[in-house]
Amino acid sequence: MLTNIKRLAVAVVLGLMLVDGAQAVTVSFLNINDTNPQGFSTAGTAPDPVNGNKLNINVDSFFLEVFNGAVDVMFDTLSFNIEAPDGFFIKSLKYREGLKTSVNGGTTISHGSLSANGQGSTLGFFAQPDPGTSNFYLQTELLLSGQQTFASVAITNSLTAVSFPGGEAKIYKGFNLDNEAEKPFLEVTLQAVPVPAAVWLFGSALVGFIAFSRRRLS
Repeated sequence: MLTNIKRLAVAVVLGLMLVDGAQAVTVSFLNINDTNPQGFSTAGTAPDPVNGNKLNINVDSFFLEVFNGAVDVMFDTLSFNIEAPDGFFIKSLKYREGLKTSVNGGTTISHGSLSANGQGSTLGFFAQPDPGTSNFYLQTELLLSGQQTFASVAITNSLTAVSFPGGEAKIYKGFNLDNEAEKPFLEVTLQAVPVPAAVWLFGSALVGFIAFSRRRLS
């Protein structure tokens, strides 16, 4: 009888340690969609081969350029779902993308947003002074409230290029798309669902009972 209790106690304690310390778990990215692709591309948008909680977003086709009094606007939204593995919930979402802008007789305005399950955060706002060239990031980190295991996510870009008569204005996605650090990505941070205190107490009580029983037998 005592041996069976010992085995049960060890199993409970080891199970709690595994649940509390497990980190090698990944989310599922589902239903990646862009109904009017202008800056994002669903083709090639996929989980990172090394970090399965990171979604690499493809923007290879993006380039906004205007001349001599012309204006152009790019407004695009990439949407997808995230599902957490069993025993975990989505703690936060981190998004970043590198852009480059150049104006000579004009201006550019870049901003956007990240939203999930009714919560939202701006990606920042950048207006390029004339004349000039800048490398910059649109980025944010969104902390999700509660213990949400499923998220409907939308990433929106709004980019505007304005050229004055005789001028030009350009916006590129990525300073250099050969550099992985400048490509757009979204990274998910997971957190284990807390183990109820009663379960920890039960495991501790079993260990204590075994220790007490061994002293009695000795």
